[in-house]
Amino acid sequence: MVLFGTIASVGVLLLLISALSGGDHDHGHDFHGLEGDHDHEVHHGDASHQIDEHAPSPFSMRVISLFLVGFGAAGVIASHGGVGAIGSGVFGVLAGLCTGALGFRFIKFLWGQQASSTVSTEDLVERSGKVITTIPFSGIGEISLTVKGQLMHFMAREIGGDEVDEGTDVFVVEMKDGVVIVHRS
Repeated sequence: MVLFGTIASVGVLLLLISALSGGDHDHGHDFHGLEGDHDHEVHHGDASHQIDEHAPSPFSMRVISLFLVGFGAAGVIASHGGVGAIGSGVFGVLAGLCTGALGFRFIKFLWGQQASSTVSTEDLVERSGKVITTIPFSGIGEISLTVKGQLMHFMAREIGGDEVDEGTDVFVVEMKDGVVIVHRS
């Protein structure tokens, strides 16, 4: 029973250390290089998707700590209930796997809820906006448009070089050298 209690205590201590240190480095990608370099792409039919190497890992410090807590706590409970050492160990492993798996799912859920504030060209193209500073003939003005739920302002040029008055609705065609290229809606 003391062994299981110690294991649970170590798991709690590791969880506290992980929480206090921020755990931003805790993604399990220290294993890169075991099988050589990877291009981090997964192919599904014709589409290819980038794998985010910063996604949470089932072998992260937090998940392992949760396994240890579940294993130790279940072992203590089983030992206290009169189950032998082997039975307590089996019960502990099952409880540890369940605790670790549930913790990993929760961590992965929270990670997926994070929003990125980085705006890419793809986020802008085919969006409607409004001219807030007149775009002069062959010049640059300013537009506003909503991207990722936030109202943002961008330097803009009309695709044909025409003047576009303030308040005019425009449509983003592309981004070039930090300036969005628009045409009237």
